[in-house]
Formats: sequence, structure tokens, C-alpha cells
Amino acid sequence: IFELVFFACYAVEAFAKLSLYGCQWYFLGDEKFWNVFDFLCMSISGVDTVISFAVMLSDSDSNFGVLLMLKILRLARLTRLVRALRLEIFKELKLMVMGVLSGMRVLGWAMVLLIALIYIFGMAFSNFIGGEEPEFATVDAAMFTLFRCFADSCDSFNGKPLVPALQAKYGFTFVASYVLIWMTVVLGVFNLIMAVFIDAVMEDHMSRKIRTIADTAHKYDVEIQEHLLRLILNSRSGSALVPEHTKDEIATLAEILPARASRVRAQFECLTDTHVVISRSAFDVYMSDKKFAELLAEAEIELVHGCSLFDYLDADMGGWLTPFELFQGLKSLRGPVTKPEMVAMRLKIRPRS
Repeated sequence: IFELVFFACYAVEAFAKLSLYGCQWYFLGDEKFWNVFDFLCMSISGVDTVISFAVMLSDSDSNFGVLLMLKILRLARLTRLVRALRLEIFKELKLMVMGVLSGMRVLGWAMVLLIALIYIFGMAFSNFIGGEEPEFATVDAAMFTLFRCFADSCDSFNGKPLVPALQAKYGFTFVASYVLIWMTVVLGVFNLIMAVFIDAVMEDHMSRKIRTIADTAHKYDVEIQEHLLRLILNSRSGSALVPEHTKDEIATLAEILPARASRVRAQFECLTDTHVVISRSAFDVYMSDKKFAELLAEAEIELVHGCSLFDYLDADMGGWLTPFELFQGLKSLRGPVTKPEMVAMRLKIRPRS
């Protein structure tokens, strides 16, 4: 019964999205990967439910292939847990999972490098002391012994510490070789692997973040413009400055343009053509709006220094902002600073020759 209930919930959610937004948005829109994943989960759940009822209604339990397929499909249910990564509370978990996946190539090459070094040192120890020490009798045994010395405990097969015994037997030659190899692998290679892994994960995270910002730029442009229209037209300090004919034109555009993106863009252009200005007090009112603040946080627009944000956006220090200046300023605050932005800033402020 519970399986049917969950399958019904998945099916209702999928078909509701398909009926409301259409197949093109569902499979090719901004959330196409999550939607395809949800559709696959629903399909697997549907096949699992059908097979389960078929087995229950069947009189024979000897069909091993059907039962094996049923077990595999039930194990595939664990993939539903990936849906939890979409929730905001699992944001850090999602970052860690994506970091591990992006660093898999680095970890692979790290293992190759580490195995190569242990193989070289293992052959050397096996040739020099392999005939007298069972821990280094073969190359495989020597490699495993060296790995234990680098990673955990360096004990002999009888449980006694191996390093003091070899030091007493071979003297300074073994001590110098062991210290040099230990520092090369543990302090050198391990730290190098960690540094390269962190650098690869951070670089992949930054590129993925910039790519996400670029992919969602049009969406948030429309959202920001729509909220600015609402705030300017509804607030006391903003609506009093908007001429009545501009309000009528904006209302007319809302009736004749059914598409949301084109309608909001046309309305905002109509607003920017007027002499509407935003004072510091009006800006503070806009920033205190809960819905607008949630939108800016979702768009990753930094508002930590909100008290001085007006001064940052007011480049000419005129004491007021136009709607277009506010919109462009908020857009420029999305995400991290990139190299093109730094080059553009340098070109703007370089002295003329």
C-alpha cells in the first residue's frame, strides 16, 4: 500500500508539471536534469510495482530471473535520496558530494603516483634486505609493509615494532633511508596530493558556480525587474514619482503581452524612460522587503554590507539612483568576481596617454 501511495505521489507530481508547464519545459527547461531524474525514478517505481503485483498474483515462485530483477529495482529506490540534495538544508552535503565527484580524477592520479613510488621503494627494500626480513621477502610484501609504515603502524608479522628492530640491525644506513623515504612520501607526496585535490575541487566549484550564474541570468533578470516594478509602483516614495500616463502604459502592457519575460522587460523599459529616481530612504525600504531580500539571496547577490550598498551603486555620488542603475548594479553583484570583470574595471580606470 505504501509503495502505491509513493508511486501515486511521484506520478501526480510529474504529470502536474507536464500539464502546467508542458513537455518542452519539463525535459528541456532550466530544471531538465532534475525533471528527467524524477521521471526515471517514477518509471523505475512503476515497473517495480507492476512486477511486484505480478509476482504476488503468480502461483509460481520459481522464476529466479523475475525475482532478481525485482531486487535490483528495489535497490534502485535508493537513488530517490538524491532528490533530498535539492533542499536548501542539504546545501553543504551537496557541495561535498560534488567536490568528491570533481576530485575523482585527481584521486585516481594520486593513487597511480603513490603506487609507483611504493613499487620503486618496495623493489629496493626487497633486493637489499628481502632475503633476511620476511616483511620484505617479495616485492608485494615489501610494498604492503611500506604502505603500512606510511599509513598506519609499522609492525612486523609477529606484532613487534619493525623500525627499531631494523635500526638495531642495519644502523645508520637504514635510518637515513627510512627518514628520507618517509619525509618524501608523507610530508611531500601526501601534502601535494591534498593541495592539488583542494585546488581542483575549488576550481571546479568556481567554474560550476559561474556557469550556473550564466545559465540563470535571464531568469533572475526578469525576477529582479518584476520586483523592482512592484516596489517602485507600490511604495509611497516611488509611486509618487511615477507619472500617471506611465502607470497606465505599464498596465496596458500587462494586458497585451501574455508572455511574462517580454511583458516585464517592456514594463521596466517603460519605467526607465521616465525621470523616476530612487532616494536612499526608498532604497532602504526596498532592501527591507522580505520577498525582495529572499530573491537577492537566492540569486547570490551579496547584501552583507547592505547599509553601504547604496553608496556602492551610486557611482556619481548624486544621492539618488535610477531604476536602470539599481538593476545593473544588483546584476553586477551576482556571484564571485571574474577575470573579465577585473580587466573591464582596469580598462575603465586606466589613465589616458
